[in-house]
Amino acid sequence: MYMVSQEFLNQMKAPVRRVDARVTIDYTDPTQDQNIEVAASERADASYPAQTADFATEPAYKWAALDGTWVLDGTWHLAPVPEDAYLYQMGWWSAQVAGEDGRFGEPYPTLILTHPAHPVTTFQVVGDSARGEWPTEFAIRLYGPDGSLLRERSVTGNAEIQFYELLDPPALDVTRQELEIRAWSHPGSHAKILEFFTSLQETYEGSDLLEIHLLEESESGSGVGTGGVSTNEITVRLVNRGGRFDVTNPQSPFRELLRPNRRIKVWLGTNVWVPIEEG
Repeated sequence: MYMVSQEFLNQMKAPVRRVDARVTIDYTDPTQDQNIEVAASERADASYPAQTADFATEPAYKWAALDGTWVLDGTWHLAPVPEDAYLYQMGWWSAQVAGEDGRFGEPYPTLILTHPAHPVTTFQVVGDSARGEWPTEFAIRLYGPDGSLLRERSVTGNAEIQFYELLDPPALDVTRQELEIRAWSHPGSHAKILEFFTSLQETYEGSDLLEIHLLEESESGSGVGTGGVSTNEITVRLVNRGGRFDVTNPQSPFRELLRPNRRIKVWLGTNVWVPIEEG
């Protein structure tokens, strides 16, 4: 439960008010779509490529490696063993280390994601924020069901740990995504990718929304604290413009992704209308 100000609560309870809303839906979710497969052309002894498709973009710790950066100052941690990997985010580490110029040798370290056909709206490549490292040169390729190359993006001179780029127009019916790392920010270091999979996410507000029904129930007097009970339920109805939510519409980007229990985020706000006194 998010904390809100008393002013917000007063506005939400005002006798005359207008409640505005915004809804964001994730149509792809690795925790539900178990048919997402992750592979790597190479990997270090401690490396977890599957974690690059789990929506986690921050490492659990600053992981130690024998690359000259590890010092005994209490801030470094040994890499998790495979049976504990589900508890600690580490991501994919390449077997190669970058040369003195920061470049990798060919064949370049490559991460490969395969999944059922769905649109890709964003390129995302996330480096290691705990160690402050990132890819400076890389290529992203998207392939269709027949193996044809749908989109390719080569990036040079990147200086961001988290690289994001919107695709306009989106690439449709993508079944394979490849990330090829060519150069790294720190010479002598492994490539370290925390997240590569990009979800299909859309935000709706204003005339896109037909109805939002929110039910919040909590145990009387508990304050929903320790031992309290809270039962919350929300229903959202959207405008079906152009049949984009019709599973029989071949042009709908969601036709393969309309499944129950998708992740939904909802924001509510107010614009209080103060009645004018007559007199």
